[in-house]
Amino acid sequence: MRVMNLGTYDILHYGHLSLLSFCKRLAGNDEFIVGLNTDKFVLKYKGKPTILKYEERKRTLLSLPWVSRVVRNRQPEQTAGVVMLENNIKLVVSGSDWHRKDLMAQWGVDYDWLDKRGICVCYFPFYKTRHISSSIIKERVRQSR
Repeated sequence: MRVMNLGTYDILHYGHLSLLSFCKRLAGNDEFIVGLNTDKFVLKYKGKPTILKYEERKRTLLSLPWVSRVVRNRQPEQTAGVVMLENNIKLVVSGSDWHRKDLMAQWGVDYDWLDKRGICVCYFPFYKTRHISSSIIKERVRQSR
């Protein structure tokens, strides 16, 4: 089953690695594709630029054994749904921290849209890695100065 995760992956940490390896286990022998948020999308969505540029983040992800391909998540020029369809995705994995947020609105789809296309959503248990994030690492760096 072809699996996708959408994300920024600015400062790679063990939480990301846990999620990415989980995605590959779900994909089995099929492809696991990362829909990597573009620099433009991150700036618009988060209101601040990434530390690593898109190509640097892409190269880092492609160096991991679990990632088959990295494709551009070009929101808002297109919805994440377009990225899913272009790559024939059957399962999209997101951190469970997004379960209570409006993930579907961010993706530009709804559950009916996903159902009609045979795309399922799976949430990776965020509680296992909630003590680490790129934001936490950035704050630690600021405090260490």
